[in-house]
Amino acid sequence: TLGFAMQSMLAGRGWPINLLRISPDGEKAYFMPTGMVFDFYRHRHGQELLAMEPVGVTDHYTLELQAGHSNICGRIAFIDAAVTRSPKDENGNGRLFIHVVNRDGKNRRTAIFDLNSLEIKNSSAQWYLMREKTASPNSPELTAVEDKGLLNIASGELKFDAPPGSISILEIKL
Repeated sequence: TLGFAMQSMLAGRGWPINLLRISPDGEKAYFMPTGMVFDFYRHRHGQELLAMEPVGVTDHYTLELQAGHSNICGRIAFIDAAVTRSPKDENGNGRLFIHVVNRDGKNRRTAIFDLNSLEIKNSSAQWYLMREKTASPNSPELTAVEDKGLLNIASGELKFDAPPGSISILEIKL
């Protein structure tokens, strides 16, 4: 289920769905952008998908897709997020992962996560970032995963400024 949720978050990127490409001579295999993202998520997600309720989302764009013989149009938020949680280990430690995609390739977008219902009041989140090097849909290149350091969680609120055209994971120790 998580794989499909994450794939849908990339709608409109213009990337092929291929995860892996093998050179014609069979000598080299490499990840396509979507495969790089799946690998990024593979190391940083929990087994439980948590419900989220978006509040105050006003920035959207229109996406038109050709599917079979019909056109599909829809309003899509620039910022998309999913939250997963890992079970606690034998020491009572678990982790929460907030996956954030900023589909806007030109502007930073801000998201505020209210974590009070999860009883996370004053803590920090480790920020991991992946973003496009080029804006060309025919040859997108992604940066390697960058560890961007800690973000502050104060009074149960995490304010996050997502860089343009980026995929981020915010990891919180529980």
